[in-house]
Amino acid sequence: MMNAQPAISDEAGVVLRALQQAKQPLTADKLLKELPSAIRPSKDRLGQLLQEQVNLKQVLCGNKGKSPVYWAPNLEGPVREAMFQVLAEGPQTQSKLLGRLRTILSGWPKDRPKQILEQLVQERLIRQSTGRSPVYWIPSLEQSLREAILQALSERPQTQKSLSSQLQTLLSGWPKDQLKRMLEQLVQEGLIRQSTDKTPSYWIPSAEQQAREKMLTILAERPRPEKEFLSSLELSLSDWPQAHLKQMLEQLGQEGRLYRLPPLAGKAEMLSLQPADPRSYLQGVIQKLKDEIRQLAEKLEPAGVSKLRLFTAAHELLQQELPISAASALVHPVPDFGQLLINRMMQIEPGAINGALVSLRDLRRALHTEISDKASFDQAALQLFQQGRVDLTWHHHPSILSEEERNEMVTDGQGNYYNGIVLRS
Repeated sequence: MMNAQPAISDEAGVVLRALQQAKQPLTADKLLKELPSAIRPSKDRLGQLLQEQVNLKQVLCGNKGKSPVYWAPNLEGPVREAMFQVLAEGPQTQSKLLGRLRTILSGWPKDRPKQILEQLVQERLIRQSTGRSPVYWIPSLEQSLREAILQALSERPQTQKSLSSQLQTLLSGWPKDQLKRMLEQLVQEGLIRQSTDKTPSYWIPSAEQQAREKMLTILAERPRPEKEFLSSLELSLSDWPQAHLKQMLEQLGQEGRLYRLPPLAGKAEMLSLQPADPRSYLQGVIQKLKDEIRQLAEKLEPAGVSKLRLFTAAHELLQQELPISAASALVHPVPDFGQLLINRMMQIEPGAINGALVSLRDLRRALHTEISDKASFDQAALQLFQQGRVDLTWHHHPSILSEEERNEMVTDGQGNYYNGIVLRS
């Protein structure tokens, strides 16, 4: 059974009410003067009453210099509120915070405001940095700083140093390592990304997608050697780490969105949005073969072998060397589903000829009779894209879609889902 709270005597109640109405902690002498003369106890009796109230935790006590002072718990409410108001303006060290509250803390024991501050930290109502001179702030300030960091990184990739310069005013008062800690936290949460350089750069994921599109736009003009291509990015993507630009190039290659073409002349590979044209590479080989056949014809002509017969024999031998699938393709050509897609695009959306976007779901449904299986349709769309005849738009968050919705899109087998198609001019 719980013990009942002892009843408060009349004179104890008068003492408690006086402390509750006081504006600051009082010594016993000052408290005695605040009590009505008609019911004012003796000094010794007041000491007994105060000790009883302290034991019951209805009155708090601390030392102000050499004299104890007393106050009711409700008197701490305005102190807590004043601390919140000051910290709402910006992070503060303990000395600066208590200095700003000098007036309201007049009469308080020196250690009590510090104890109140620690209580607020324990209650998670304010936050505190580590170190010999901790800094305090309210959680909403931290959220504001996070949003400012994300906004700054949405414009361009930045190093910690450049971010610190841009956010100099907002970072005033924060611990020196606060920006670094928040960047690390945002990386862990997947809200920003970080390069692997010795001095890392940071950016938001959507900025990376914009950089990839810029790369493809530049390559759409003409194929380029990688060194020349990276140099052409210096103006438009100058804030990006060179190593990460190369990494994005590799990713685009893995996704089948660009190709590395063997050099036709010189030693440099060419970056291109279109696959290599085998005829460009075969011309030299065929020319050498023709020259050798002509030389051979001159030797065999006295033996009764005409040039026509020799070239016919060469053609037959070349046909025998073709893979079975390639040879059969010469006899039974595969339907040109790509052209079929383009023709149907212009039927269901007349503006497609001028670059209007066509839904791949609608196009798939319109071609259901001609192309009944998903794989053939997807392959035809991807081949058109690889040939540079169309652009495909992809869905940024396919994981939120149902399986049925994803099946109506075109997928390249590498986690990319495309939902729109546009004819290139």
